[in-house]
Amino acid sequence: MRIAVVVNDVGGIKAAQTTWLIGAAAAARGHEVVWVGVADLGARDDGRLVAMGRSLRLAPDEAAGLAEAALAALKRAPAREVVLDDVDVVLLRTSPGRDPRDWAHAAALVLLRLLVERGVPVLNDPDGLARAGTKLWLFAVPERYRPRTMVSRDLGAIREFVKRCPLGAVLKPSAGTRGDDVFVIRDGVYDNLNQIVDVLRRAGYVMAQEFVPEATAGDMRLILVDGRPLIVDGVCCAVRRVPSGDDFRSNVHVGATVAPGYPSAAHLELADAVGARLREAGIFLAGLDLIGDKVVEVNAFSPGGLMDANRFHDRDFTGAIVDAVLQRSEAGR
Repeated sequence: MRIAVVVNDVGGIKAAQTTWLIGAAAAARGHEVVWVGVADLGARDDGRLVAMGRSLRLAPDEAAGLAEAALAALKRAPAREVVLDDVDVVLLRTSPGRDPRDWAHAAALVLLRLLVERGVPVLNDPDGLARAGTKLWLFAVPERYRPRTMVSRDLGAIREFVKRCPLGAVLKPSAGTRGDDVFVIRDGVYDNLNQIVDVLRRAGYVMAQEFVPEATAGDMRLILVDGRPLIVDGVCCAVRRVPSGDDFRSNVHVGATVAPGYPSAAHLELADAVGARLREAGIFLAGLDLIGDKVVEVNAFSPGGLMDANRFHDRDFTGAIVDAVLQRSEAGR
């Protein structure tokens, strides 16, 4: 089988990333995996959709034991034209929030929509990502499963919302990753609210959420495949992220530590409800960020956490995702 993986930049792939784990595991099974940068897509004058990509083939032991060497070889390999109409499945693993080239990501969604229309499965679906690819999609989640949330650029409306949150509020950009520009307002202290809103409005809309007290103990990332929790041998693919020191943010990139996650019955009920909406939208692989019994973010673009989940739970979640990708490819063509 021939699999194309679209990323921000092939040169930026790291061996610990979920995207690499999935692609390398597929290659180790004998499938050809072609890696493509988001700015390397195009269309020929005959209408065929193409990309400049680098191919990867691995022996079974290379995926785990020689990951760094295999990745280095991939990055050195010459890019060659690949006809995307001829691949069996495309994994769309971009992160627009970490890339200033908005034009490339917008064009990629358009081109890959055309590919879907031609019968090539694209996971996640481009139309679904256009709908669910920002924090705004949280409003598609049933109200009882999320904290009170509002989105606005109006300072007065934001201030009024914050004042109606007795436990405090969290303010963040409606599009962003890694905990960048996330602020908490607590104890009725609004002195810096104007400045915080000014900073956030530079990037677009401001999302304000009621503070969930369990946030001080961290959050949980729960991985869904085709709208259902990924479970291997009775264990869910989930990790906890514990904030560092006085920082309430649970992002690893700001110092949080990682521990195994064990979803409760309430979490699984929530996942079923949210997962049904994601499945309808064509979001094949997603990550739910849970605090207490609420979902605070839905990650549709390139959700991560797979390496930690594999390690903590001693399960091959990566292999289960590859199985699901291959099944979807066979069904889609």
